[in-house]
Amino acid sequence: MASTAFPSISSTVAPPPSALWSANFSAPYPTCAPWQNFVLGEGGVPELVSPYVVQSKGGRVAWGLPARSAQAAYIIQAFVTNVMLSTLQGLPAHHVSAFDDLSVTLSFRQPSASASTPPVLVVPLVRGSPFLTFIFPQGGPPATPVLTTIHAILSVQAIGDTKYRVALNNGQTWLVYLSSPLSLRQDGATLVAAAPFTGTIRVALLPGNSPQQEEALLDARVATVPVGGRARVGAFRINYRWRTQQWRKVPAGGSKAPLLMLSLPTHRRLRVRADSPSPASSLRRHRSVSSSSSLGMGMGAIQVAAGSPALRGDGGRREAGWDYDSSDSSGGEVGSILAAQDDASSSPATDAAGTWNQAPMASTSASASAASAPADSVLVYPTIDGHAVGMSGSAWELKVPKTPTQWHSNAFTSDQQLLSDLRASLKQDVAALPPLTNPSTYFFGKAAARAARLALIAEQVHDDGSLAVVLPPLRSALSAWLDGTFPGNRLLYDPTWGGVVSEAGSRDKGADFGLGMYNDHHFHYGYFVYAAAAVAKFDPVWGSRYRSKLSALVADYMSVNRTAAFPRLRNFDAYALHSWASGLFDFGDGRNQESFSEAANAYYAGSLLAYVFGDLPLATLGATLAAVEAVAAQTLMQVPASSSSPPSSLSPAYEPVFADTNRMVGVLWSTKRDAALWFAPPADLDKRVGIQVLPITPFLAHLFPDRSFARQLVEWAQPVLSGGAVTDEWRGFSWALQALYDPEGARAKIAALGAFDDGNSKTNMLWWLATNTP
Repeated sequence: MASTAFPSISSTVAPPPSALWSANFSAPYPTCAPWQNFVLGEGGVPELVSPYVVQSKGGRVAWGLPARSAQAAYIIQAFVTNVMLSTLQGLPAHHVSAFDDLSVTLSFRQPSASASTPPVLVVPLVRGSPFLTFIFPQGGPPATPVLTTIHAILSVQAIGDTKYRVALNNGQTWLVYLSSPLSLRQDGATLVAAAPFTGTIRVALLPGNSPQQEEALLDARVATVPVGGRARVGAFRINYRWRTQQWRKVPAGGSKAPLLMLSLPTHRRLRVRADSPSPASSLRRHRSVSSSSSLGMGMGAIQVAAGSPALRGDGGRREAGWDYDSSDSSGGEVGSILAAQDDASSSPATDAAGTWNQAPMASTSASASAASAPADSVLVYPTIDGHAVGMSGSAWELKVPKTPTQWHSNAFTSDQQLLSDLRASLKQDVAALPPLTNPSTYFFGKAAARAARLALIAEQVHDDGSLAVVLPPLRSALSAWLDGTFPGNRLLYDPTWGGVVSEAGSRDKGADFGLGMYNDHHFHYGYFVYAAAAVAKFDPVWGSRYRSKLSALVADYMSVNRTAAFPRLRNFDAYALHSWASGLFDFGDGRNQESFSEAANAYYAGSLLAYVFGDLPLATLGATLAAVEAVAAQTLMQVPASSSSPPSSLSPAYEPVFADTNRMVGVLWSTKRDAALWFAPPADLDKRVGIQVLPITPFLAHLFPDRSFARQLVEWAQPVLSGGAVTDEWRGFSWALQALYDPEGARAKIAALGAFDDGNSKTNMLWWLATNTP
């Protein structure tokens, strides 16, 4: 275990990693992954694997296209078991045998099986695939597939001997593809295989918009199977590259079918394009003693090499031995640093198994069907994140808006009265600076960041006297946290999961908002890092002294590589393109995040600290992630007045009953949009606006680039803002938005404020006004 600079502690609240993880995996573990439910509790709470919701429970894998319901207070996609897969012999419990940026793999191995026995079933769940894939390995225990539905089966059509079309009485039609011939017999709402099966089953729903064209496209693309994927974060770009496998031999002179995946509105806002129209990432087999099969022999020709766990250069891990070969040329990844680099040459983790292969399938040329396939965009699935639209290519590039890291805004007022008011307010706020003694990691972080804002504003207006007053207490308080001497709480390292937690959080599940359960790490540490970046900017000697501990705080949530101490990008979801705040809690609605502005602030703060330390790659990584988080906020959280009609390919197209009532989502869940906040009901519009604005820093302008939407948001909240129940602390954030489009009107309102949020100040509000006033 690499040193993390913080003392270790044994948490009494975070559950230890269970048998739902491969026994070959060790800390650090993901804690906020979009598939985290599969390894929490009994692993039976469903997760969104877009476009489907998937559950593994009770000896079966169940999935469906969620049933969507909308009200003014929420939109929810409820899990519906449209189809289930099991076996006549019974499926054992699953464990996670592989994971990476874009996928998780569930393996089902008999508990009494020897280490050399292959699993009964392997299910690579690759997000954004229109197909679900089920691999029954060669050499595994006999397994007779059974497909069941809760609906009535209206018809079952055998199309050749490797495809079935199944129509249900709920209006859905499912396509079932087989890598080798298999007879399926209908028995009521169940399809039972005639014999044990070795090979691969792929299942896809026909969306039903253009059924014939959709089916032709799925037929043409089924042979190219994604089994994992990497997201490389570059300088204001993200490159996806999926690991693919052919389940059919491609004859000499033939061509592989392009990989078919699904893009979401956030991908399309980032001008996604396919780098390669056909699979470009070939697979490298890691040899085992009995390895003999070739990749061309079928989907299951994947080798499992016996050995000890190892890391992949992409930060993922897996038992089965597939990985990129040297043809992976998707470009370098920024983000050096602060934590040690991975050994990219090491072998993937294995399950100490032998070799398992799928039986070969006859050669099939994909070139003819691929050439005649309909356009990818004919395939459209409804999801809560917007239309998931077909797109071919095993490598995608996303272009991220360039938002360079800046301590101060470029624009600043020439209004001398406003500048005079700002300087006077600065002196008053600095003189009245409250002591930084709150033992809560969140509220201390906000207070420290507030003091850091005063220091940076003092620099910008050339008030050295105020800077000299605010800096020492801020430096002293941060030093106490980093030295472990802060009264009432301290920062420690949890080696069981791999993360920095608070002592209070490690003893009380609810302390520090669940920090010991890995909730909100980027929120809390983002504030710490912002304040520390400011101190290190003004006092490089202090920064050098605490660099290792500050680096650990950044690496806890923003390490681009999986290291011996921290997981890769703990909070950031590379497919959804935003962060998740919830940790080791198995919510029925999946992961969730409330404040996108605090998430963006965390990456912005990490960028600033890296800039101070001269780490340009990490500074670029932070700026890139902050920019992506901002785009996701604009796409998924902000609800312009035109959101309900007509639907746009760049927006989630929320239902009118929700979109006409709400201008801002409260909490974003994997399968839900909630108007309520964790701490307030839907009617508290002041808080719903404020939680997506704070903290007020130069980065706020990137979260709300559309001034007309800022006006819509303030006007939406105005009836509540005018009421007596709203406090000035929350009211001020709406006036900050008004400053974007009406600085004169906002100026009078800011002047009338009598109180400010504990992470904000009158000085900071006047500074923000000055950046938006000519």
